[in-house]
Amino acid sequence: MSVRPPHPRHETDQPGGIRSAIAEVVERRYRRLVNEHAPFPDLVIINGGKGQLSAAREAFATLGVDIPVIAIAKREEEIYVPDEVLPLRLDLKGIALHYVQEIRNEAHRFAVTYNRLLRKKSVIGAESRRKKSGA
Repeated sequence: MSVRPPHPRHETDQPGGIRSAIAEVVERRYRRLVNEHAPFPDLVIINGGKGQLSAAREAFATLGVDIPVIAIAKREEEIYVPDEVLPLRLDLKGIALHYVQEIRNEAHRFAVTYNRLLRKKSVIGAESRRKKSGA
């Protein structure tokens, strides 16, 4: 039986789109690790491209934290690495790309499941309020 580590769940307050959301989530998550003197991961993988990688790096810089970070863009399966002009393209049939895709797909699955839970709670809450108000 495998035991999965808990995934942190973060709702964002930023109206500025995905870059702002990534910056907010990264800053909140790693500020907590800094405050708790908890160990950092060996690598952070961001879902997205150059812009999302940049947003995550800015959040790490704000915290004074130096953690290796990459981003994987889904459309072309490109991996963006800090300070590299062009993205890396792994062998489409290689195990490395497959592994990174599995990590990304698990993150997507988790995010979609959590989003559905939030929407369900919102609908149930709205129905409950409507019943209480007699509508």
